[in-house]
Amino acid sequence: MESTKQQPDVVLSRISEIVRRLIRLPNAPAHITPEMSLLDDLDLDSPSMVDLMLDIEEEFDLKFSDAETQSAFTVGDLRTLVLRKKAESSSDQKLPE
Repeated sequence: MESTKQQPDVVLSRISEIVRRLIRLPNAPAHITPEMSLLDDLDLDSPSMVDLMLDIEEEFDLKFSDAETQSAFTVGDLRTLVLRKKAESSSDQKLPE
């Protein structure tokens, strides 16, 4: 069972693996950094961005709103989004009935 606490470097690594699977560039970067732009540096187009968000939702068992999806411009934004959603998810589970 996956821990609800995710370390930022583990989340970044998992997101980087998903991004690498989607990149279809012959010279894809060896290291994906949080500062990298999804559009400019990684050359992800709109269909690839949709695939990326769906893959991240599946990987981390999360659901993003359209506004959250549109707020992610860098790999670091994705990491922050995942960590925030995981934190919200774990606090929602602890609420008294």
